[in-house]
Amino acid sequence: GLGVDQWNIALRYQVVMTDFDNYLVVYSCNTFPIPDAPVQLKTELGYIQSRTSTLPEDTIRMIKDYLEKFNVDSGKFVPTKQEGCDRPPIKAYHQFSQQ
Repeated sequence: GLGVDQWNIALRYQVVMTDFDNYLVVYSCNTFPIPDAPVQLKTELGYIQSRTSTLPEDTIRMIKDYLEKFNVDSGKFVPTKQEGCDRPPIKAYHQFSQQ
């Protein structure tokens, strides 16, 4: 199969919404040529990131309502399972980066 480095891909994305403290909404639409094929590959991605494993339902609804104003089908967004995603305290990351 083709590796990513063989495609020489540069992904573009836009931050379309954030409150700078709790969440970030990113949208990306990219088209890539397929080597030796007469067609291209189109990817369209959107995701909601938060600083916590959950966001209040009213925040999620506000974000989805905003996206739907731009014809983004918010029904295609699915929650990420957060089980097993515990991370060490930030201090541990800081210590690790200095080693």
